[in-house]
Amino acid sequence: MLRRYGLLALGLILILAGSVLAHAVQTTHGVTVTDVRFAGDKGSS
Repeated sequence: MLRRYGLLALGLILILAGSVLAHAVQTTHGVTVTDVRFAGDKGSS
């Protein structure tokens, strides 16, 4: 039971750390993240 909750805690910590890292990268030194689309086959993007 303890191992199960330990893995749950580890997973949540990894998700939180990844979110913090992504936020830090996207907001550093004026970096902006935009959605880029281009026309593919038959006009789909």
